[in-house]
Amino acid sequence: MTGKYFINGTDIWDAYGMFAPIGKDFYAQLLKAPIRKEGLTKNWPDQNGVQRSFHNIKYEDRQLDLPFVMYAISKSQLLAQYNAFSAFVLANQFITLKCVEIDRLFTLKYRAMPTFNKLTTFEDNDRIAIEFSISFIDEFPTVFKKADGSTITMTFPPDKPDGDLDFNSFTFEIVNGNLIMSGDLPNVNSYAINGNFMEKAYGLIPQKGFDNELFKLPESKGEVPLKFQTRTLELPFYLVAFGEVEFYYKYYSLVAFFLQSTKFNLDVVGLNKRFVLTYSGMSSFEKMTMIRDSNKIIAGLKIVFFDDFPSEESGIPIYDVAFQQIGDNLFYTQSDNYDAKISYKVVNGHLIIETNG
Repeated sequence: MTGKYFINGTDIWDAYGMFAPIGKDFYAQLLKAPIRKEGLTKNWPDQNGVQRSFHNIKYEDRQLDLPFVMYAISKSQLLAQYNAFSAFVLANQFITLKCVEIDRLFTLKYRAMPTFNKLTTFEDNDRIAIEFSISFIDEFPTVFKKADGSTITMTFPPDKPDGDLDFNSFTFEIVNGNLIMSGDLPNVNSYAINGNFMEKAYGLIPQKGFDNELFKLPESKGEVPLKFQTRTLELPFYLVAFGEVEFYYKYYSLVAFFLQSTKFNLDVVGLNKRFVLTYSGMSSFEKMTMIRDSNKIIAGLKIVFFDDFPSEESGIPIYDVAFQQIGDNLFYTQSDNYDAKISYKVVNGHLIIETNG
């Protein structure tokens, strides 16, 4: 147990016989992303959803209940360890908790001890253990530090206004001077966030019940003409990665995107539907599971979003496209993103497409 957990630089196993128990969601508490403060909103009776301001976005303090076990080989040793640890915690308003396994350093404020359980009897006077939890407040919910105190780089893929478009997978024909592109959608099980396929960019795969949340009908505002309240959606995901390096890279990319996002597009390719959502918070981060005989890591996430456009439906624009012909060049009528990436000419009655990117 030594060398895994440090409080204010002290190894808690060596000093107090303490460790974080397996299966008690210790890391799940520490890694859960913060909840966004509501900010300024106006619930107009004659409009769907709410009007939401994204000026000066702030986040709630995180409330963490961290489980610990304290172990000793005698009653006297256990009492000495517990008294020393209690005195230390009560004397320090803030503590630093270093977790070597996840390479994170947290600055936390002590709040309370909500649970205390004796796992073995004192009468045995041998190999005694107690289990307890400590409530901490994280007043720095958007500060991410490695175990050595350096700041974690929080980057995420840039938006793709037109998605991962591959011209070579489509067919083209000229109709009334316009070049029309048609073809099948990508994998019908694909989901995209601002044009980035979720599984590729963030390792995200929807769990069972994901689509059910998306199709919940909104609540009426009771106004005439009929308007609807903002929907609150709790969407379940798996985050899948191969190895710890990839897992944390994808997880912190996802968190960075949500913390810096305003409204964003969630595209459900199989339904050809686009939902415009706003991040609210991460309601749960389930324990990470390592698949036996594999370096695959899976974690369960539930993320809460607001849908301020609850009765508005739109398709995914990339699958309803047309190119306007100007000279020998094509201009994508919905975006300037692809203007320089495709050209064509007619040779002996055949349409020749040249793509670049």
